[in-house]
Amino acid sequence: MGAGEHVGVAWNIRDLPGGGRAVGHAGLTRGYAANLTVLPDSGRAFVVLANSELAGPALAAATDAALGLPADPRPAYVRAPDARAHLGVYTDEVDEIRVDAVGDGVVLAGADTGRVRFVGPDEGRGEHGLLVRFIRDGGEVAWLRLGGRILRKI
Repeated sequence: MGAGEHVGVAWNIRDLPGGGRAVGHAGLTRGYAANLTVLPDSGRAFVVLANSELAGPALAAATDAALGLPADPRPAYVRAPDARAHLGVYTDEVDEIRVDAVGDGVVLAGADTGRVRFVGPDEGRGEHGLLVRFIRDGGEVAWLRLGGRILRKI
């Protein structure tokens, strides 16, 4: 990194049942996935790793189990919204992902999610369980959150 360059990390903060807090960050890229969880009250931390970018949901389940949390229930899919607002190309300046309509959901070309079925107006689950969220700015879909990544609509 050069002078004046910085890296920031988005931390997910969870209040745990029974007290305490878990602070974590997930990483996902080609060929691997990882979850880092820090328990500030106890001074403990742990990492869950996998050699697959499709392992995000499995890592989340393993992290929840390590925290003593119940497993996520199977998602309740809803009738697909009018997907036209979600369609387009999204980038994080490294990768580009194209969102195309298909049947009762969308397909993300350039991501290994398979078909994404909606569980809400701007939220869906890929075939492997990966969470997909479309984020609006001023009423228009402007961002795609894919697991722990955020891509801007171009």
